[in-house]
Parts: sequence; structure tokens; C-alpha cells
Amino acid sequence: MNIITLGPDGSYSSLASKQVQRENPDMDIVYSNSIPEIFAQRKGSDLAIIPIENNYGWPVHDTMYAIYQQRWCVQILGWISLRIEHCLAGIPGSSIESIEDIYSHPQALRQCEKNIAALGAMPNNVSSTTAHIPHMKEWEAVICSEDAAIANGLSILDKDFAPENNITKFAIFGSNEVDYSGNKLNGEKFPKKQTIAILSVGDAPGALARALTAVAHAGLSLHFIESIANKTGGYDFPILIENPEGLDIKDIVKDFDFGVQVI
Repeated sequence: MNIITLGPDGSYSSLASKQVQRENPDMDIVYSNSIPEIFAQRKGSDLAIIPIENNYGWPVHDTMYAIYQQRWCVQILGWISLRIEHCLAGIPGSSIESIEDIYSHPQALRQCEKNIAALGAMPNNVSSTTAHIPHMKEWEAVICSEDAAIANGLSILDKDFAPENNITKFAIFGSNEVDYSGNKLNGEKFPKKQTIAILSVGDAPGALARALTAVAHAGLSLHFIESIANKTGGYDFPILIENPEGLDIKDIVKDFDFGVQVI
């Protein structure tokens, strides 16, 4: 059994994954380059540990969209909350006063947007901060962890560039068909706590409201919902719900005849 997560070693995702590995030493960590690649690599009983939301950067849309693309109804076995401590780093010899452009992943840029604005610098999205580092100029900086800055030979311009209490929640995803009761998190067995499913709703008045009412009547609490327009003119809604009994969401909405499906 492997843990599939975002690399490289030393990334925040790897730190979250190592917390699980410490309690489950038989698991190996395998690094991927992107969230969609994690879902493509995950096989059988493998776990996927992926960032879901940040209290400053809002939901990680790459995660929800990857689940949507995979059409995968997944179980969340647990959560890891990790304090994110970003620094601002530049090439050796640069100064914070000279920085005009700041590069990082969109989530990190959102988390640090007030500090970026205070510098009067321009935020620039990159899919991989590490990949951008070899191309940096003296007027550029990146937002990264202190360990990543040191490992890549950068100078730290501001050690505490992230806001206080910057917390990212990582979800531990597993397969619906696998019993993980022999594995542990924080000294307890993995439960089947939550489910992410996708409700596909036709263009019918009240369809989504009635489908969510059915979810509520089943005793399942809704934690998150996102809207994505689909190719048929309707809408798909990834939802995150409390589901301690591992109920099949398809069974809950199967009696509707107005275009609601679980995909």
C-alpha cells in the first residue's frame, strides 16, 4: 500500500503524508507532480493525501476538479491540519526592496496576497515553484517553505511571509471497496467518515434543492458544495458530506425522476 501525494520531498504535502507514514510504517510515499496525476497513479488500496482547503486561500479547486474529472465517488478516511509557514526567497544578492515579481502556486499567492500588495509586487501563478527557481532574475522572488529555499540555494528575504494561523487541511482519500480498519491516524483506526460525490442535475427548477433535501433526510451533513457547468446544459455539483456509515449516495437519490444522478 502506497501513499500518493504531491512532491517533491519536503513539500507541505509530503510533511502531511509523513505524519500518516509514522503510524503506518509499512506504507511507502510516492510523489506526483500534480493533483490529477495523483488520481491517475492511485491504484487499489493506495491512499491519496491531497490539500482540500486553506483558511486564507479557500478551497483547493484543483482537488475538486480532479475528482470531478475522474468521476470518482471517494471516501475520506481522515484529515491532517498543517500550519503553513511560507517565506519569501530570492536569488543570492537580491533584496526585498528590489522585488517586482513574486512567483508561486495560486494557493500560496492567495494566502499571502496582503503581504504581496504591501510590497507593491506583481503576483505570478506557476504550477511548480521549484521548477521556476532556476529561471529567477534578481527582481523576482518566490513564496516557499524555508526548507525549500535553503535546499535550492536561495536567500530568505522574509522568514514569516504568510499570515498568522495559516492552516491547510489535507484529506486522506481511500477506496470505497477497501477495509482500512487496520491502519491508524492519531492513534485511532481509520474510520469511513466522509464522502465526496458528484450530483449531476438537469436544468429543472428545484432539482438540486430536492436532492440535497434527500441527503439531509438520510442524516448526512453537507460540508462543501461547488458548481460546475456540464456539457449537457445542466450542472454538476461535487459535494462533501459526513457519511459515517458509508452509505451509497446513489441509493439516497435513486427515486428522483427529475434529472438528478450521482456520477
